[in-house]
Amino acid sequence: MPKPKVAVAMSGGVDSSVACLILAEQGFNVFGLTMQVLDTRSYTGGSFAAGQGLSPALTTAEDAGKICRELGVPHYTVDLVEEFEAEVIAPFIENYRQGKTPNPCLICNTRFKFGQLLDKARKLGARYLATGHYVQAGRILGETGEFVENHVLAAGNLNQGCPGMANGLPREDETAFRLLLARGKDSGKDQSYALYGLN
Repeated sequence: MPKPKVAVAMSGGVDSSVACLILAEQGFNVFGLTMQVLDTRSYTGGSFAAGQGLSPALTTAEDAGKICRELGVPHYTVDLVEEFEAEVIAPFIENYRQGKTPNPCLICNTRFKFGQLLDKARKLGARYLATGHYVQAGRILGETGEFVENHVLAAGNLNQGCPGMANGLPREDETAFRLLLARGKDSGKDQSYALYGLN
């Protein structure tokens, strides 16, 4: 039986690239997906010319595309420039003007990284969205409370008749099977904080 289609949120960096490689090597039908949140045409002059001092956010899609070509997997860029400006940058500036401490990452993670990207992944036929975040992921068996660590198996087993599952999605009245997001083993690299607000 073929393994499911998986979209990998690609930043062009090492972590998401390795996640993509591992999933491809394990036989998943993989493609890369990258958010374009800044208009690169706005940064063509001055110190940004010829790539000098270029912000990583401006080269992300290009870098991710190159990596996907090297890995032999498709890559798609999701244009979120206008939405990002309206929902992340403008509120950040307004909060800063009001003397508040803005936290744009909370909005970006929930609405963009795991909202807009997940929507696009589904439209492209993906069953799952993978990332390169440093976390422990697995499942807790309700009867024993045992933590079974293996993010690929935890995701892959959703369609194999596990207790508490109906058509790959958790039933609200069932606690025998729960997915768990935990801190990464290496506390210096832990990124569970970036994912904690998701459901």
